[in-house]
Amino acid sequence: MLVAYSQLKNVVLFPHKREHCVLVVEDDASQLDEMLDAIRHFGLEAVGAGSVQSALLSVRRRRLTLLLLILDVHLGQGDGIRALSDFRAIGYSGPIILTSGDRDALHRDVASSIRPHSLLEKPIAPEMLKATLCSVLAA
Repeated sequence: MLVAYSQLKNVVLFPHKREHCVLVVEDDASQLDEMLDAIRHFGLEAVGAGSVQSALLSVRRRRLTLLLLILDVHLGQGDGIRALSDFRAIGYSGPIILTSGDRDALHRDVASSIRPHSLLEKPIAPEMLKATLCSVLAA
């Protein structure tokens, strides 16, 4: 479970990034809602999906321009790491942040082999999400 984002100051970090969106793929509805709230709180547009299939459908139907993809590694209906090829197939080549509650070293090695911009371990603290967004989007 994420820490409450209401504790953060009401600061818009990315006012110039509103024309693009952050796509969050997370199968835990409460974690998805909390991450979307936090990302929006930081001044970014955010769209969420509970599965890779619904995320891809949303990108196609809404013609979303993605700024960043945040993807849970262990999805109930699929493997987040394998799903990266689906996002690449629709032309996404931007930054990727992987999330996982699995702290297994082998898991981290597998995730690292695909070279995400960041790997966030759950629970995700708001300060860590904020710092990661700043780091990834500043590059």
